[in-house]
Amino acid sequence: MTKGFSAVVVALTIAGCASNPVRGLTSDARGDVQAGDLAGMAALLDQQPADVRQQIFEDAPEVAAAYSKWQSMSPADRDDADAAHKRVAALNVSDPLSVKAKTGVKRDEFKKLTKYEGPDIATRQNDTLMLRAWAHDSTGRTTFQVYVTDYYDSSWRFYEYAHDSHGARLDATRISRDVGSCNSYGGCSHYETLGINVDQQYLEAARGTGITFKISGSGGEEVFTVPASYVSGFLEAVTPQ
Repeated sequence: MTKGFSAVVVALTIAGCASNPVRGLTSDARGDVQAGDLAGMAALLDQQPADVRQQIFEDAPEVAAAYSKWQSMSPADRDDADAAHKRVAALNVSDPLSVKAKTGVKRDEFKKLTKYEGPDIATRQNDTLMLRAWAHDSTGRTTFQVYVTDYYDSSWRFYEYAHDSHGARLDATRISRDVGSCNSYGGCSHYETLGINVDQQYLEAARGTGITFKISGSGGEEVFTVPASYVSGFLEAVTPQ
């Protein structure tokens, strides 16, 4: 009974996409944006007639925003964004063992601690997103942190706060604020880096859900996601069972 019902659902879904090709194109474009493949998204949309593109933009505002951003990028920025996507794709972030293998381990005999740094999985140009941890000999404790850098072309956002998708306010520490480059019209790009301090219990709970969080300040906000597989692989590297 269940298999028969599933088959009907799949058949109806396929039929629905076939009868509404824009829906399928919208789904593909959304997938490219979520994967950070802006080049793939742009190539897909550039092949479509203007009215089809407009329909996709109306159905998926996040695709419209990503396409607008791609159109405004310089060739060098497009290359950087494509390189970031390929780096993350090569990592296979959906495989915890791949994340574990790519987690760096560095011993500091002077500070008597071991530092762990997960691979960078940021998919947007010049951003950084990773987990870090420090195992302290003196206390036997391990401290954990989500390390995030947001790069943007607008006025300072002055990030101060972080909240996860469950509504919990997270302990955010400002690490740095830097100006990237400025154009002749007076506009500048900016980098802001925060360390979001979490404990092992929080990460253990995120093994199955991942962490989606928003950083915010008086001038704006941005949302990031650390997948469940990444959290699991990182914890396996730091606290092997």
